[in-house]
Amino acid sequence: MGIGKTCFGASFIFEPPLGTQGLGVLTARAPLHCWAWVWILAGIGVFVSAWLPFARDRWGFVIASVPPTMWAFAYGWAGLVGDYARGLWLFVWYMTSHCGVIWCAQRVPPEHGSPDLPGRAIEGRPG
Repeated sequence: MGIGKTCFGASFIFEPPLGTQGLGVLTARAPLHCWAWVWILAGIGVFVSAWLPFARDRWGFVIASVPPTMWAFAYGWAGLVGDYARGLWLFVWYMTSHCGVIWCAQRVPPEHGSPDLPGRAIEGRPG
């Protein structure tokens, strides 16, 4: 997940989009490349926390939630005020496919995986 967030942020620096429709709440405060760095730094933080033991990695989940939550609310606001009709759809997409997955993932200890998976080699499950 950390690598994905880092790459997503980098794409806004190396190949910036022509427009920033729906992100006016954010781009009014800082240029898009600054918000790209939020994604990149969050990705690095998430990558680092992925190597921590369960429960000690909780800040990684918080960090992972920050950029998609900010973008979700920017798009949602743009949809509500009529600046970007697609904004409400993107709000729901970010909140379910990004934030919802992150929030659910933080609640599941590694040992509660599928019982048909091999033992200790996968996420420290007892064998």
